[in-house]
Amino acid sequence: MVRLICLCLLFPMLASANVYNVTSTTDGTATNQLRGAIAAADAAGGINTINLAAGTYVLTLGEIKFGSQAGTLTIAGAGPASTTIQMSTTKQDRIFLINTTGKVFNVSVSIQGITFTGGVLTSDAFGGGAILCGGPLNTMSLVNCVFTSNSSNKASLGGAVAMEGGGDLTVSGCTFSNNTNPKGNGGALHYFMPNSVTVGTTVTNLSGSLSISNCTFSGNTCGNTTSGGPYAGGAIDIEIQGTLGGTTSTVSMTQNTFVNNKALGSTSEAGAIVIANGFAAGNTAFINYNRFYANTAHSIPDVVMNSASGNVDVTNNWWGINGGPVAAGDPHVAVVGSGGSGVLTSSPWLRLTSNVSATTVCGGSGTGVTVTAGFLTNSASALVSASNLGALAGVPVSFSATLGSISGAQATMQSSGVATATFYGNGTAGTATVQPIVDSVTSTDVVARVQVTETAPTPGTTSTSGSVTVGTNDPVITDASCNRICYVAPSGAQPVSGTVNASVTMDASVRTYNGNQYLTRHYDIQPVAGASTATAMVTLYYLQSEFNAYNALVSGAANMLPTGPADAVGKANLTITQFHGTGTAPGGYSGWAGSGPATVLINPGATNVVWDATNNFWAVSFPVTGFSGFYASGPAGVGIPLPVVLESFGGMPQAGGVLLTWKVGVETGLASYEVETSVDGVGYAKIGSVAPRDVAAYQFFQADPAAGNDYYRLRMVNLDGTFAYSTIVVVHLAAGEGSVVQVLGNPVRGACTIRVVAAAAGMVSLRLADMSGKTLWVGRQLLGAGENTFLLPEMAHLVAGIYLLTVDGAQLRATVKVVKE
Repeated sequence: MVRLICLCLLFPMLASANVYNVTSTTDGTATNQLRGAIAAADAAGGINTINLAAGTYVLTLGEIKFGSQAGTLTIAGAGPASTTIQMSTTKQDRIFLINTTGKVFNVSVSIQGITFTGGVLTSDAFGGGAILCGGPLNTMSLVNCVFTSNSSNKASLGGAVAMEGGGDLTVSGCTFSNNTNPKGNGGALHYFMPNSVTVGTTVTNLSGSLSISNCTFSGNTCGNTTSGGPYAGGAIDIEIQGTLGGTTSTVSMTQNTFVNNKALGSTSEAGAIVIANGFAAGNTAFINYNRFYANTAHSIPDVVMNSASGNVDVTNNWWGINGGPVAAGDPHVAVVGSGGSGVLTSSPWLRLTSNVSATTVCGGSGTGVTVTAGFLTNSASALVSASNLGALAGVPVSFSATLGSISGAQATMQSSGVATATFYGNGTAGTATVQPIVDSVTSTDVVARVQVTETAPTPGTTSTSGSVTVGTNDPVITDASCNRICYVAPSGAQPVSGTVNASVTMDASVRTYNGNQYLTRHYDIQPVAGASTATAMVTLYYLQSEFNAYNALVSGAANMLPTGPADAVGKANLTITQFHGTGTAPGGYSGWAGSGPATVLINPGATNVVWDATNNFWAVSFPVTGFSGFYASGPAGVGIPLPVVLESFGGMPQAGGVLLTWKVGVETGLASYEVETSVDGVGYAKIGSVAPRDVAAYQFFQADPAAGNDYYRLRMVNLDGTFAYSTIVVVHLAAGEGSVVQVLGNPVRGACTIRVVAAAAGMVSLRLADMSGKTLWVGRQLLGAGENTFLLPEMAHLVAGIYLLTVDGAQLRATVKVVKE
């Protein structure tokens, strides 16, 4: 019998666990209601679990009190987005009061997956608009909960949660937002650990701990601007009394976010955290790997340590700046008061730094440099593990650059502690700067930025080759040594896409074929896909020395290529002969399977022959259909003298048909312009004739052309019966209306108007480049189906010259030339 009595005394709390499933959201005392289930569990003691179904539980009967005896209670919701406990304005008060006297031992409560909102403390002055807890050997665990819009309207502490009377408080994965404590400290949370508690005549020395991890505190406020104060701790207030012996105290706050919290009042301080660690000399409270940004107070926006015997360690936090938490003129932490022996340690701190995959880049080539910005080293240059940077994952980041552009940038910091972007040089030689920006880091922050040496590609003097993926910044094709080969911009009816291979061959001397001389530099360009049908705007590059070598072999200045940048006649003389297929010399190409002739004479026009004074080379641009070999020559072209200097030839859909336009320079001995068309690019038929009128511009309208691709060319007939063909223009007409891009009033003197006829509505990207392919401006424009016009003000800021505008999107990809006078 004695043995049985002893067993009962040894295990007075042993009892089976009770589970209450709450399904009714109305406030009441039944066990399927929240208030009733808590009351039943509190009366039963022991181990209890309350499961709350999804829903909003509105408390109309006032505060819920429990924790009257030792026991373990778990209250689990379906997640904070699904389960909410809301205090109504009827009998409005705090939501939960746990351990009403604060003197009951061994009360253990765990709450998870619930949102608490609307709690307003009115009944006492002990704090906690949502929850008040604490007592000797008590534990409170809050996991994955949300506390929003709770308030302590008394002269108390902790707008949402307060732990008084000691114990262990663990908060993990919770969010505290827009909670207020207008008459005291701790806008969101207050933790107080006294050194002892008296129950009856027995004094018990107390231990306690506070652990807050992976939480977000935003928009919480303590104090007011009219009375009282000083107020401190816009988010958190921590007070720890001195030890009476035989007790312990630990404080750990790690990987939390503190944003836009405020301490109000003319003497306020610590917009985020105020802490008084009076436990004992040598005891340290740790606040590490947190993010502090945009918190405010009259002084010290983030963390204040009230002078006491214990230490506070705030190392390895991100303070929103690279300058550190005690930077002159912008301190973020400080010790307030005097008399204590405790030390505040704030160095080192987290810094935003960058590195690049290569320190040099060939500008405008399409070869990018990967930029990695992150927090993986601190201010002491020590490595920081990504596992400690959870508070920075998801933080917005942006990148800016000089002498180039940014592509593929990650918009937020990743869980790896970094964010990446790709830098592409714009072809300007010099030192490019890439600047990541996070929080208050500015574009002038030298710690965060990284520099890249950019080389401007120029035409080489030896044969070489390269390739590029068109559509990725539409880059210049270069070789491995940054020698410029050519530029291919998708345009026209079937814009080229994918990989384009290009080579430049340097012949030993000027070639002669069919009575014509060709420059020593010639090109072969072949896309992997659509070599016979793809369309594009092509730019080829030449040196003045190559023009000089050609001019030395031709007779008469009238047949020469440019002798210098100002030689307008020489520019107009330049022609390009396109030999389709593969080969190594004029007349030796294999031909092709595409539509149209195997050899095409292209007259780029004087305005498309541009001298690059910065890099000392010529850029020659023209549209093509199909790819092949390209050979430059003078006005003789493929052996037939041109009866006219054709500056440009183009076509565009119009209501009811296609409008063909062309501009001419010199017009001598010409009998007529015969307009021919084809539906397959092979068989052409004459559809009209235009007599020369000694004017600069002509047009011809074809009514009701066939849907699909319509091919047009001019047959320019001399008075002596000889003739030559223009380049071929392809106009694509959908079953309804096609898409077209046109520069109105070209050439332009300032800002210009762009006309776009779009087959479908949508957003298009705009890219303005010079003739070398260097990107000068990028933008976006929303188009409606049909005709659109919009202003391009950027042209007003550019010098005279020829520029390329690429419009991409809404079932449209086109590149047009814009001439600035």
